Amino acid sequence: GLILRELQARNDDFESVLIICPKPLVAEHKWRSEMKRFDENFTELDGALLREAINECDKDGEWPVALRKTILPYSLMTKELLTGKGRQKGLLDLEEPVHFDLVIIDEAHHIRHSNTGAYRVARYFTDNADAVVMLTATPVQTDDDDLYTLLNTLRPDVILDKKTFKEMQEPNAEINAAARLIRHQAENWRSEAAEHLACAAQTSWGHSVIEDNPTYKNVMATLKSAQPIDRATRVGLLQDVEGLHSFADMINRTRRQDIQNDFCVRRPQSVSVHFTPEQKELYEALMDFESHALSYLHNNVPLEFMMSTLMRQASSCIFGLAPLLKGMVTRRLGDILSDYCDEEGALTVNELENLSMGSLEAEFRAMANHVIELSENLPQTDEKLERLLEVIETKSHQQNNKIILFSSFRHTLRYIEQHLAEKGYRVAQVNGSVKDEERLALRQRFELPVDNANALDILLFTEVGCEGLDYQFCDFMINYDLPWNPMAIEQRIGRIDRRGQKSDTVIICNLVTEDTIDAKIYHRCLERIGVFESSIGECAGILGD
Repeated sequence: GLILRELQARNDDFESVLIICPKPLVAEHKWRSEMKRFDENFTELDGALLREAINECDKDGEWPVALRKTILPYSLMTKELLTGKGRQKGLLDLEEPVHFDLVIIDEAHHIRHSNTGAYRVARYFTDNADAVVMLTATPVQTDDDDLYTLLNTLRPDVILDKKTFKEMQEPNAEINAAARLIRHQAENWRSEAAEHLACAAQTSWGHSVIEDNPTYKNVMATLKSAQPIDRATRVGLLQDVEGLHSFADMINRTRRQDIQNDFCVRRPQSVSVHFTPEQKELYEALMDFESHALSYLHNNVPLEFMMSTLMRQASSCIFGLAPLLKGMVTRRLGDILSDYCDEEGALTVNELENLSMGSLEAEFRAMANHVIELSENLPQTDEKLERLLEVIETKSHQQNNKIILFSSFRHTLRYIEQHLAEKGYRVAQVNGSVKDEERLALRQRFELPVDNANALDILLFTEVGCEGLDYQFCDFMINYDLPWNPMAIEQRIGRIDRRGQKSDTVIICNLVTEDTIDAKIYHRCLERIGVFESSIGECAGILGD
């Protein structure tokens, strides 16, 4: 809103604005409500209204006046929106491109993949706009290519190609390391910060841009001086160092502690759990069967990649997966027999019984039956659930008893929901099948005080709950399993660690099943956090120790 007001003050003709955001933010009218605070009325587009706007633009040669200020959800940003479908024209069919004075892209990491419809539509609008603003807490999801795509979209005149980006990016890891030292004042921070900055200046970009920069020279003189540095000088020093970042003119990074004196402290903690011997035996038998089956069906294909989802499902909650295993291994056995017979489609149970592959069939059937037998006779001891219940029991006695729990898998959430309900907790689940209206109703119940009979104590989420609704009245989050991408965890945390959080501390509890893919994901996330900090700068705690 403030940026909008500034642009309006600079240009009397400024009048058209497009806001791109996730669908949940449209369903909750969050952007429309926010803009009303600035006396700006925005129209939220749905499929029918968008098609009508394109048709009117095709007929009249300009975007409808009534939709000069409009909000477009990512869900409508398909490749067909550009190319058209059937009789419906697309944006690329219009004689004149659609122009907006300002395009705002919220949760801009949604356009980090340049082969998606969301990216192509966003690029169409940004290339034909006078000004562009992107908003995201997680511009780097997995590697620097994400940041390149966003900056190339934002400033194609500066970030010409990947070679230019890589050259500009090279000194930033050293600059960020220096800033981190200045911020935390570790032992010998002045000399070490100076060493990092000297290394930044020795890069190709550093030689041409940083080395002769007066700000750089002043910073180095201050760091090497024998004079003590007070707090005000150190703050100015930090700002100067961050200003040396190659993308400082394009990226404006705001931390909560920069704008709030009463910001809360984030305390992530990781809890290690182990499979029981019976769970471990089932896990290994399932992976053994799957690896043999995939090796037979797909020669020379990386098995770990193909098995990663099943491995994650099993390590997340093997109890929740166990009831589904009979159907899973039976279907996989059907795939093998069907491939052997060179047949199309699924086989019936009778056909499976009558087919024969000789000793190979016997081996696969024995492995499949072993998995089914282990799953059907799995003892009820579950260390991961027990640790979860301990954590929840402790939190339930606090004045703020609200807990948000995330898992990537519905079978896990069904299992947890059942056991929590049996313990008397008031719990509900939000997944992809829950409509927007119901999501809002669940949030309202979750916000009710503990003594209200209609209140919820715990909300369970799949990834669909990461964006849209805010839960800053809750200060406790549990990750029952971890996604590969640490920025997906950051998106989860951002639902509670945000402006308006009343607690002094928010707790993030990460459960990690040792000796499974869970542990590998945990360490991979640590590596990817390092990529973020090298590219952008220090981030708040995500995983803990």
